[in-house]
Amino acid sequence: MMNLDRFLAVYDTVPPAYYRWMLDLLRPHLRSPVLEIGSGPGIVTRLLLDGGWAVTGLDCDKAAAERLSQMLGDREGFSMLEADATQTWLGGLPGAPFATVLCLNVLEHVSDDLGFLKNLYGALAPGGNALVLVPAHPCLFGPLDEEFGHFRRYRRRDLERLMSLAGFRCQVRPFNLLGAAGWWWRFKVLKRKDFSTSQNRIYAGILPLARALEAFVRIPTGLSLIAVGEKD
Repeated sequence: MMNLDRFLAVYDTVPPAYYRWMLDLLRPHLRSPVLEIGSGPGIVTRLLLDGGWAVTGLDCDKAAAERLSQMLGDREGFSMLEADATQTWLGGLPGAPFATVLCLNVLEHVSDDLGFLKNLYGALAPGGNALVLVPAHPCLFGPLDEEFGHFRRYRRRDLERLMSLAGFRCQVRPFNLLGAAGWWWRFKVLKRKDFSTSQNRIYAGILPLARALEAFVRIPTGLSLIAVGEKD
């Protein structure tokens, strides 16, 4: 498992436009108040606050929680909690029930992913949405996933089944087709174990094309899967 400094360094290599793209896809399903599981470096947290959403951040890493509290503690509508979402009843958190639970690149870190999704369900108000993003394709699993602390990558049908078993009515879509091609080439073909600055510059350059492509074409696959689960 990577330490916080390494974790933040990895996130810093991702083009900011990627996070804006991801949030724009989720925007129709986002309502305040939002519980953000695994706030980490706070990149998405800041975008949510800038967009006018009220956010409760949750992170199990004490250093990350303290860092975010210092960075964003004076922002209106923001609160930060240090807690392990796998060991905490989310429905009992301050501010619960929430209209939205945001869970981006977290579920793959959890051994009992079904139990975790049921916990998300319990944190939501009726009609609320759980927005879940996970890495796709078990065939892409490799050393970097292991360093990240991933238990797995997901097939679309498996994520749909888990969300349904947890009680959600859900839709799952692939995301980031060109990212999947780049990941396959660097980490499966070349067997590299870290990100390349030059590769990230290339990705930043083609990101507008990737976004335009996925806006007009129903892509068959992607580096990630996005699930929108609604609580009845």
